[in-house]
Amino acid sequence: MALPAGLTPAQLFPTGQRSNLLTSLFGANTNRANASPAQAVAALRQADVNEPRELRAKSREPGVARDVAAFTSAVREARTVQDILRNPAARRVLLTASGLGDQINNTALVDRALLSDPANPRSLANRLSSTNASFLTAARTFQFAARGLAVIQNEDVLRTVSDSYISTLRRQDLDQVTPGLSNALAFRETAASLTSEFAILGNPVARDVITTAFGVPQQIAVQPLISQQQAIRSVVDVSRLQDSAFVDNIARRYLIALNSNGVSLTA
Repeated sequence: MALPAGLTPAQLFPTGQRSNLLTSLFGANTNRANASPAQAVAALRQADVNEPRELRAKSREPGVARDVAAFTSAVREARTVQDILRNPAARRVLLTASGLGDQINNTALVDRALLSDPANPRSLANRLSSTNASFLTAARTFQFAARGLAVIQNEDVLRTVSDSYISTLRRQDLDQVTPGLSNALAFRETAASLTSEFAILGNPVARDVITTAFGVPQQIAVQPLISQQQAIRSVVDVSRLQDSAFVDNIARRYLIALNSNGVSLTA
């Protein structure tokens, strides 16, 4: 069995989520930079060049290799979805790979959301999607409510989750040197899948990148959803997110804004 039709690993497992409360509410990056704007943009280019080598190195780190092995073993041996969610290593890999790494300790919320029916508009995953679409994406991807272990125990899905976990950890390493680089890279990968302002608002990474790059106040998160939509629409034409050059320019603009006093590129 292959991955669900029409979905790519990048869409299934967005990375670069932040763990603090402000980020959970606003999708904002509160870490301030240690790099200059020029260094941040150069780091984005260098990350592309170094990606294959850095992914190989990360996968060989003992702790990472143990996590992946434990996740794979737990999933293969599981008899219920709860067997996976209750296994610390399996839970860590699954949630980190799914863009929910900042939710690992929210046990009850995560379990209820992932086990809810994504086809039901009143399900918890759907209700959470306006602020964090990763819950709904994970529920749709793994289909725990309807198919139990059938999807997660597929070998292609196992490899995709493991690869995404390694990629996420590598991005986190890059963020230690150049804050925001993880989000910039993730945004470039997933931007084409963002087909509405609401999709941007429900994606913590895209929300952070767009609002920071264009100087939209974080406090829009407390406004009605329609007002938030209008704020995003006023600064970016969503249809242009299909243009890789436009998306790359936004990523660079984001890094410059994050690593300076508001200086930015024209997108």
